[in-house]
Amino acid sequence: MRVSDNKYEHDIRKHHLAKWMVSYGARTRTVTQWTGLPRGRVQALSRRYHNKVGDHRRRGISPFQTAFFAKSQLLESETLAFTFIACELGVVPDVAVPEARRDLPGLVRGERLQAAYELYLALVPDARISLERAILLIIEFAEGQNLSLRRCRTCPLPMVIERVGVQHDQCPACRDLRRTTAESQRNAHAADQAHCKD
Repeated sequence: MRVSDNKYEHDIRKHHLAKWMVSYGARTRTVTQWTGLPRGRVQALSRRYHNKVGDHRRRGISPFQTAFFAKSQLLESETLAFTFIACELGVVPDVAVPEARRDLPGLVRGERLQAAYELYLALVPDARISLERAILLIIEFAEGQNLSLRRCRTCPLPMVIERVGVQHDQCPACRDLRRTTAESQRNAHAADQAHCKD
């Protein structure tokens, strides 16, 4: 294969990845970081895409707060699902990358990100984690500063925890089971009390 052919194929791959990222609402800066395309080309691509489907682009800085992933037990479960997929498909590296925001983005890893995010969307109905937040997860796990995995105290399942903030010792499923059991016991106790009064 000639060098010019290889460069053309590389450019096509960048364009496809950029188009995919734009379709999921990624910001211009995010697309340029992951594809290596110039800002002007990404903006032109965004304009063409949004002229067809309407402009729903997110503006401003990309998400940076990891507290989002612990907002609910459902989000915790989705976070674990995407993290597992991203690790399995090699989006999250095996070794820590201290400057992951700068060093991690690239075309090959971006294509792995595409495969991981599409699989996540296929497996999780009404998925709540946007592409930008999925990228935040990848960056945070690669850097190893704010998020980590820990085993549930009650069952063998792993769970995602923040190194600072509220740290649960049970996974979302076990916490839900504990809550449901406690509610059942309270209801049974209330029924017994009512029966005794009768």
